[in-house]
Amino acid sequence: MERDLGATADTLRRNRSYALRHALSILDTLAAQRSADGITLNQLVQSTGLNKSTVLRLLAPLLERRIVAKDTATGTYRMGLQVVEWAEAVLEETEIVRIGSSHLHRLVEDTGETAFLVVYDDGDVVYLSKVESPNVIRMSSQIGTRTPAYSTSNGKAMLAFLPPEETERVIARGLTAFTVNTITSPDVLRAELAVVRERHFAVDDEENVADARCVGAAVRDRQGRVAGAISLAGPAFRMERSRLLDLGPRVVATADAISRELGFVPRRPPT
Repeated sequence: MERDLGATADTLRRNRSYALRHALSILDTLAAQRSADGITLNQLVQSTGLNKSTVLRLLAPLLERRIVAKDTATGTYRMGLQVVEWAEAVLEETEIVRIGSSHLHRLVEDTGETAFLVVYDDGDVVYLSKVESPNVIRMSSQIGTRTPAYSTSNGKAMLAFLPPEETERVIARGLTAFTVNTITSPDVLRAELAVVRERHFAVDDEENVADARCVGAAVRDRQGRVAGAISLAGPAFRMERSRLLDLGPRVVATADAISRELGFVPRRPPT
């Protein structure tokens, strides 16, 4: 009986794998289609080598998720808007790294500290780019590293301008202490983010790593949404609290310059 159950589970896994491969072949066929008229069901069947019932079954969830679109007038299929949204997200991340690079280099030249560029993902910051300080003693984080947003300057800079429910979601998961300075009180974090919204930069006062301080500011995309953030980080003996406040406007100016190159146009106050 146990052997039969194991065989059944293996069969189910194989069936799912086949279904995924077949669905991907449908998407590959649609992606290769350059005609504005789309592609018919019969053409999909011929191109993929699948039977019509299988193609229709696999198309159903793709249509539901808007990965594939169907023209109700002609009955043809093409790639859906969801794919455009995914592509835009990937392109924006690539674009922000490309645009941010020269700005980070200038920031490091001006300040002598290490500069980072990050994006927000599910309560964490993910490090996409860095330019290291010329100093022997400097801060380092590996590209691709994930760190909780609430304990970093760049994370708090983004949380401050994300929808309030995102902050509440982060709080609900729990605010773990990484150092004695980590903010673990929900009310203190909310108050800290209110300050960030007023001055447009956030500080990390040895909250994520002992003996390290950082200052960060959010970067916006062409729609005005938070696209990422940049930060300057250095050892606490060089990044004194007073210096963090002095560097804040410089970091904000750099973040704003990157935002403008991404297409963000700040809304002008009414005259």
